[in-house]
Amino acid sequence: MIIECKKCRTKYRVDAAKIKTTGIRVRCSRCMHEFILSTSLKNRGDLFKEIFSGRKISDEASSFRQLILAQIKLAK
Repeated sequence: MIIECKKCRTKYRVDAAKIKTTGIRVRCSRCMHEFILSTSLKNRGDLFKEIFSGRKISDEASSFRQLILAQIKLAK
């Protein structure tokens, strides 16, 4: 999945399977900005609605979908 530093907008590829439900700490190697990469429980319902809406989905919803698919694959 692709993530983006909110400070300098640098994009990174991250293995969605490495993101725990509690989140992971990420540091941008370009500007050294630190942030937590996760999907909050509060936001998950909205992301599910967006994914199944049939419309074009946001980057956040796409990342969440990849995370769910990776977790399903690991469970097999």
